[in-house]
Amino acid sequence: MAFRYHTISALCVLVIGHVCFPSKVHAASRAVEAIPSASETTGGNIPLGQTKLSPTLKTTLYSPGSHGLMALAHDAFLHHLPPSSLNDLPGDWGGDRSAIIEQEFGATPAPPQHMLRDQAAPVRMFLLRHGVNVQLSYKNETLWNVAGGIERGGDYAHEIALQVDTDLGRLTRAPWLSGWATHMAIIQRAGRSVTHDRVGERAINLAEAYGTGGNVLAHLVYFYVEKQVLGDRLNLAAGRMPVTLSFASSPIYCTFMTICASPMAFKGTPGNSVWPNSTWGGRVRLRPALDNYLAIGAYQVNANYGGISGWSWFNRGSTGVFLPIEDTWNPYFGRHGLVGHYKVGYAYNSSTYPDLTGTVPLSEQRDVRRHSPEHRHTIWAMADQMLWRTGKTETSGGILFGGFVYNTASISVFHEQEFVGLMAPSIIPTRATDRFGIVFSHYKFSPALRRGEELREDAGLSPGANLHGPQSDESVMEVYYGIAAWRGFLFQPEYEYVVHPGGSTHLRNANVIGFRASALL
Repeated sequence: MAFRYHTISALCVLVIGHVCFPSKVHAASRAVEAIPSASETTGGNIPLGQTKLSPTLKTTLYSPGSHGLMALAHDAFLHHLPPSSLNDLPGDWGGDRSAIIEQEFGATPAPPQHMLRDQAAPVRMFLLRHGVNVQLSYKNETLWNVAGGIERGGDYAHEIALQVDTDLGRLTRAPWLSGWATHMAIIQRAGRSVTHDRVGERAINLAEAYGTGGNVLAHLVYFYVEKQVLGDRLNLAAGRMPVTLSFASSPIYCTFMTICASPMAFKGTPGNSVWPNSTWGGRVRLRPALDNYLAIGAYQVNANYGGISGWSWFNRGSTGVFLPIEDTWNPYFGRHGLVGHYKVGYAYNSSTYPDLTGTVPLSEQRDVRRHSPEHRHTIWAMADQMLWRTGKTETSGGILFGGFVYNTASISVFHEQEFVGLMAPSIIPTRATDRFGIVFSHYKFSPALRRGEELREDAGLSPGANLHGPQSDESVMEVYYGIAAWRGFLFQPEYEYVVHPGGSTHLRNANVIGFRASALL
């Protein structure tokens, strides 16, 4: 019933859009493509030596979230490519070797498209000319557990997201605000989790749209200001921000459900805020060389995350500060510009967390070696490399990716995670705009957590709330095929295989099937 209701609601939105905006605005729609992109409207046109920086794709619209079908942030190409390679580059690249390199690259295999391109063109064009970019998207994820886990059955969850980015210089026409931008995202989430209800999994979300969000009408994801300085060599941002907006993240991951935004061992650790949660924070991104940037941040650690709605910005409950640093090498290889991103990072969480062994029966305490409360240390290494190219964007081609995350063992539910995957263009020759993805993740639970659960089970007690047995390790494989059904709409069938659901051998391996449907309006 919920599925029908939300499907009808989405169709009503589309019908209203068609009624409110006449369809005879094709000329206006084409004019939108000539609107400067965000790197032009947020200080991108600054000389670097004798070269003027400009974006490669004039149709790119700025959207820092980069979730699913959201618009690309910066799609660009290193301007120091060998001259002999320029004529061989696809599309517009051959005519623009001075393009600014990206800050965050997008997740679509082609420039983003709006479902209501013609209908909304007059409004969108007007707003862009005045420095305002509005993105409205709808996403639902419907999954069924067909074998293993707790029980068979399915659940539905959805997310409606509104993102508003403003170029303050263009909006106010105040010279002193040139290069300043604001970014805000608000979501509405509803539904249930097949992960919890059917599979028996509590630590890992198999459906990305379900999770924190509060089931409230308008949950604030982030609101922050950004400034580009020194010819785009330095980028500053501060406000209510998720850590994963800038660290241990890749929009490639959000083409998947199980690792969206960041690996679970990073984003699922207390203190590491992730979409749709945020805390007070700021970060500096320094670009010492054209193919390298260094990001340093400082974020409040507060488990309240602004309350159920995200709007309670001054809740008590701060326990410390989260201090990440990450270095990224962003090379382009060969005459086709095969782009790569190679990241290493470290984060220190000054909050103190107790040993995860938990309560142990008196009869078993002689076998326990407890650790004193500790601060958390996190280390990560991630990489993605395009192996072949099919189009103009940062993800137009086959991309191999993977990574590793390590957390302080005695106080972190996930001690380690390794993952590897492939995102590739369509495997069907006649479906050039489709995409295919596969990722495999392996998780190791805290040895202290596992030891405490084993001792409680040996004493005839429950190992823990919602647990079917001690947690040791778990593996999840996800495979999808994204179908660009029509303009601005992606239908993505999914298959997920979970080995040791909940980290325990007491549940049978789960087989989950379903789909994600997303639309950029």
